This record gives sequence, structure tokens and C-alpha cells, in this order.
Amino acid sequence: MLKIIVKKFGGEALKNIKNIIKIANIIKKKSVKKKIIAVVSAPKNFTNLLNKIIKKNIYIKKEKNVLLSCGEQISSSILSGVLNRIKIKSTSLQGWQVPIFVKKNMEIKYIYKKKIKKLFKKNNVIVISGFQGVDRKGNIITLNRGGSDTSAVFLANLFKSKCFFYKDTDGIYQSDPKVIKTKKIKEIYIKDLIEISSLGSKILSLDSVKNIIKNKLKVDVLSFKNMKKTKVIYKKKKNNFLIIKEENLFKTNYLKIKIVNNIDMIKLTKENIYFTTDLKLNFKRKKVYKISVLGFNIKKKIIHILLSLKKYIYKNIINSLENKFSFLTKKENKKIVLKKIKRIFK
Repeated sequence: MLKIIVKKFGGEALKNIKNIIKIANIIKKKSVKKKIIAVVSAPKNFTNLLNKIIKKNIYIKKEKNVLLSCGEQISSSILSGVLNRIKIKSTSLQGWQVPIFVKKNMEIKYIYKKKIKKLFKKNNVIVISGFQGVDRKGNIITLNRGGSDTSAVFLANLFKSKCFFYKDTDGIYQSDPKVIKTKKIKEIYIKDLIEISSLGSKILSLDSVKNIIKNKLKVDVLSFKNMKKTKVIYKKKKNNFLIIKEENLFKTNYLKIKIVNNIDMIKLTKENIYFTTDLKLNFKRKKVYKISVLGFNIKKKIIHILLSLKKYIYKNIINSLENKFSFLTKKENKKIVLKKIKRIFK
């Protein structure tokens, strides 16, 4: 039985020949004992360039798809060529060659694996262009944005393989490291990953995360810069919470808030903080620098939450010259919330 793993490389990793040689050496280390499917994106900014050309010159959908698929084709052919140069037997495949069948809504319907298995008899590595496939008539179809991630996930599920995503960051952080000092995350809960993906995070595409959950795939996200990894986990550890409560939760994921609003975040050693509308708040963690509350739809309970927070803040928050508390709410509730905050924290 073939031992296959899937490795997905993004545009940043494929932007120049120096990086592509690095990718080839990463693959080489694993290709001795295992067969590898390497899924590639277009080189960085290449698809954006093609979109600019399309907007000005091309109006036929069929021709748009053909042009948009070119970036991944360039990546796959160059990487396969470099692999063969360093004595790793490799071949490249485009989406239409596999073939990867795509539905009208630009989602993958089915991948035909017979050709891939046949090619593995003579090759250790198959480099497959992500983001593309074909319809029933044989026309090239491109997937939704971030489609190369989706291609990798479908291939991993097809061969019951683990999937490794190589990203251009030096790791996944608790919050935006450009704004506040924060820590890298060694593990990320799958539902947290889908939340930040739904808000535009570039870690993984939303479609790919949904399919990871659906098929319960084993996934690691690695930094292309330093090879440090973040493992995607399916069970949340209880000690990750500041407030332990199982019902009526209002969840504040500070990765999520940072992406949406760039407001002050919670500074904790763990990933998440939870609040509840239940009056019996159970605060567990101490030494908190800042608290940011996601306060949608809690007008009726806000006084009780603020009173509990006030007591907690005075006991446990670390001294800081900066504001220690920020509140995110709906625009129409802004005045009410502000009035009640001033009343409690006067």
C-alpha cells in the first residue's frame, strides 16, 4: 500500500528560484520513504497580475479560466524540473490532466486518482497545479479564491493522507504581532481556525477548512521561513479558557477581533477568553494585561457582565499605562453600551 503525504506550497514560497530550490530540498527529505503529492499555487502576485489583464482585455469566461490557471502551471513545471535535477523522480500534472472535476459553483466535485497511482510507479513526487480543474465538457475551470488549499485538502482526503501547508509567515500568532507583542501558537483548535478563515485570514482558505472538518483530516501548518509548525487539533483543552462555562457563551477569540477591528486585544498565555450571560461567572486565569469583549446582542445582561468584569479587573489585571478594557458592539448599541460602561467604571 502506498504511503502518501500531501504538501501544499503557497505563492510566497514559489516567488523565485531560490525558494523553489528550498522547496525541492524539503520534499527530498521525505521522498525516500514516502510518495509525495506537492500541490502548488501560482507565484506570489501572479494571479493578481492576470486578473488585471483580464479586467482590461478579456470578457469571455472560458478564456478567463484558461489564463487564470497559467500561474499554477508555471509553478508545477518549474518545481518538477528542479526535483528531477536533484535526482528526485518527479512529474507535473495540471488539473485537467488528473483530472479534477469541478462543479458550476467552482467547487471540486470529484478527483480521478487512477492516473496519480499509475504515475507513482515511476515517480516519487507528483506536482499538481492547485486552483484548477475541468468541467464535464473538458473546459478548464478555476476554483474560488484560495482554491489551491482546497485542492490539497481534497487530494489528502482522496488518499487518506496527512496534509502539510507551508505558509509565508514565521508561524501562527495569538494576535497580530505587528500591533502587540504576542506568542506563536503550537496548536490551534479547528473551530478557531474556521472563524479566522471566515473573516479573511490568509492562513487557510475557508473552503479548505470546511473540508478539513468534514473529513477530519490530520493537518499541520508550517512556516516556510523557519519550519516551525502549528498543529490543527479537534479537541479543545479545558485549561485554554479564562472563564469556564458551557452554556450561553459569548466567545471572544482575539485572533478574530484583531482581524475585524484592530482594537486592543487580550494578552494571555493561552488562546481564548470566554464570557457568559449567566450571572455566575467563573473566572479562572490571573495576570491579564488587557480585556476585549465581543458584546453583540447582550444589552439586557450588560450591567451584570460589567459588574463581574469590574471586580475581576481590579483583582487580576496587571498595571499598565494603556487602556485595559475595550468593548466591541453593534453600531446601534454604541451609545447604550458606552453609557453603561461609564456608569460602572466611573
